[in-house]
Amino acid sequence: MPGGTRLAALMALTLVVCLVAWRANSFLTDTSAGNAAMSPQQVQLANLIEPVLGRDAVRVATRTDADGKQNFLIMVDAPENRFHLDAETTTRIETILDAAAGYDRTRDRLQIQPFSFAHGTTGGFQPVELVELCGLSVLGILIGYLGFFSRPLPAATMPSTASSRPAAEHPPVLHAIPTSEHVANEDRTAEARRLALENPKETARVLKTWMTSQGGHG
Repeated sequence: MPGGTRLAALMALTLVVCLVAWRANSFLTDTSAGNAAMSPQQVQLANLIEPVLGRDAVRVATRTDADGKQNFLIMVDAPENRFHLDAETTTRIETILDAAAGYDRTRDRLQIQPFSFAHGTTGGFQPVELVELCGLSVLGILIGYLGFFSRPLPAATMPSTASSRPAAEHPPVLHAIPTSEHVANEDRTAEARRLALENPKETARVLKTWMTSQGGHG
């Protein structure tokens, strides 16, 4: 392909690859589905606890009773049979809640429970997201194929009308040969020879008569 066309295909392919990478990263880091069920304060607490328990692995629920007692529920994305929370981690979480929400361990209640989050609440791909990424990938493959592997079609050649005509359509060129006086003299000489051979007696008589007449004139 021409150099300019190949360069344009390379630029388009690079753009598609960057777009696929950006969309995949945005799908994996999008936590709007999980954050939609929490209040702004709960979202803030979840963001503070995530460095301790894992990114996108924490959901927080809070409730304040009529007597001012606070209840905190922290859900962790982990199987129950493999979940273990040591005392040091619990202390770190209590310190965060104390600084951000005024948690009092002597009065308030804190529960940290393992839950295996359902598909769609974590950072995994959704079906519609997979369709979008597959479509962009197919577009990139198509651009790469057209830009680097396809070959241009050969130009159609029209048969020459002059060379395709048979030789019979070209009549021979006849050139006129000018007649000359020399050729006429040769014809008369040939005619005289023919007459002499066919009728020698008459030819001799004619010659004798011509010679006599020429002698008389002399």
